[in-house]
Amino acid sequence: MRCRPVVVALWLIAFFPAAPARSDENSPPSPTELAAQARLRRPVALAWTPDRTHLLVANSRSGSVSALDVETLEVTGEFPIGGHLVAMAAVPGTDALLLLDDAAHQLIVARWSEGGINIVSRQPVAAYPYRIAIDDDGRTCYVTSRWTQQLSRFRIEGNNGSQSFSIEADGEVVLPFPTGELTSLPDHGTVVVAHAFGGDLAVVDATALTIRHMHHLPDHNIRSIARSRDGGELLLSCQQLNPLSRGGFNDLDWGILLTNGVRVLSIGDLLDPQTDLAGTSEIESMQIGGDAGADPGPILIPSRGRMLVTLTGVAEVAIGGVNFISMERHEVGLRPVAAAANEDGTRFYVAGMFSDMVSVIDVSGPLWRRTVPLGPTPELSPADRGELLFYDARLSHDRWMSCQSCHADGHTADRVVDTLGDGDYGAPKRIPSLLGVARTGPWAWNGRKQRLEDQVRSSVATTLHGIPLDDDQARDLTAFLETLELPVLPPNSDDPSSVARGRAVFARAGCAECHAGTEYTSEGAYDVGLTDEQGRSRFNPPSLRGVSLRSAWLHDARATTLESVFVEHEHPHAGAVDEAELAELLAFLRSL
Repeated sequence: MRCRPVVVALWLIAFFPAAPARSDENSPPSPTELAAQARLRRPVALAWTPDRTHLLVANSRSGSVSALDVETLEVTGEFPIGGHLVAMAAVPGTDALLLLDDAAHQLIVARWSEGGINIVSRQPVAAYPYRIAIDDDGRTCYVTSRWTQQLSRFRIEGNNGSQSFSIEADGEVVLPFPTGELTSLPDHGTVVVAHAFGGDLAVVDATALTIRHMHHLPDHNIRSIARSRDGGELLLSCQQLNPLSRGGFNDLDWGILLTNGVRVLSIGDLLDPQTDLAGTSEIESMQIGGDAGADPGPILIPSRGRMLVTLTGVAEVAIGGVNFISMERHEVGLRPVAAAANEDGTRFYVAGMFSDMVSVIDVSGPLWRRTVPLGPTPELSPADRGELLFYDARLSHDRWMSCQSCHADGHTADRVVDTLGDGDYGAPKRIPSLLGVARTGPWAWNGRKQRLEDQVRSSVATTLHGIPLDDDQARDLTAFLETLELPVLPPNSDDPSSVARGRAVFARAGCAECHAGTEYTSEGAYDVGLTDEQGRSRFNPPSLRGVSLRSAWLHDARATTLESVFVEHEHPHAGAVDEAELAELLAFLRSL
């Protein structure tokens, strides 16, 4: 029986030999010295070296790659690569690595040789690159860029026998949603791209780079797309909120509110634009007994051996048969977001992002586990401690959900959920984005929370239904929310003069009376002419900053396009703008 933690933190004590003194204090640290420095690394991706003697670990916070000797289970060196790494993949049949830096907006090409990593080139890529997929032949790779909603293709030239290795941009396509996980299906000439927050799937023609068709699933937080061993199915780790449920204790306890699982769908159905995937596929629940296994993440299906599913919200992995038979849960580091396996699929390596370590689990015989710290860590700041709380489902009853479950990476899947956010049950509301939330008070749809910390306490108590936050936890979680910011996007394609005219339309139509100031919100609750199921029509106006990054609008997500807010739902009132003015108003809103 597990004991529920009161303070969500994992303290690792590791002893590292003192780094040797450098004769030149101005020279950069050696890989050994860098590995001995106390700092937060935050591992996010794993890749094997060609000879499989080392496992390479991409670290997001430090922008470095650590080399783990898999025989000694020691970190042999750490190499500076970029600003903020989010993904890494090894090019099949070569010594090359491709890494994504979402701070510099770059695709980085590096090579592993003689125990070291050398950077070959830095390729510009669409802003905020997120995930990478490489075809099995090692000649083509695809990159999703989350906030700019792009899928980019690159051609790869070079192999182990060549002195040069290069990569060249080869086209891109803009998708109708923030792009997230992806997988290439070269035998079907397609690339499958998932919505970064919602349940949309785009089937993209790999040659023409055009969208063949779209599928819409009732899921959100798709955090992995893995192909089955026989090649006939795709497995998607995801969550699904029940819009007919209430966020009360009973619905959470009985598993009515939220499903944490893996959706298994036929590739044949996926390739058919007429198929309703929600009807032809099923979700395998990760719940075991009274343990819900919140926030399922990356799925690993080795060519041999067992399958692994990371459960990022509960610091565990589930290991079992490829048909979800005899899944056993094993504890790993906090927020396991990447996994790798040896060639026979009997030993797994799992990166615990918030523990700055790699867990090693051997299932070839009696269970054998080890933890490998990536380096010494400093004392956490309040915001760092709050980040741990935000992603930790152990705050909730039976570990059903975390803050991340509804507000993925601080944003939103724009699903509706019936909580006490508006004071009672019976009128589900759209989940708001938390990006920039510190400047958009008051909080809740009726604006009744004057302090962000009060809203945090209320949400944890009435939605997660776990142990109430103590004062330190409430302050820490609030401090983390205060760090969440909207992405700084490059200028869009709208004509600047049209944007300027749209700003004037915004003011003339009265929009600025409610959506005022630099954050385009205000403190009051206003009658917007749209009632909820409880007969309420007065709501606190949400900030319009980043309004074009959403996939649903209005209090109950009834508007599915930004244009439909005005045309179909006549907000704020019919006839406020004509057709020409609407086009300019939309251009202005897209610029925010």
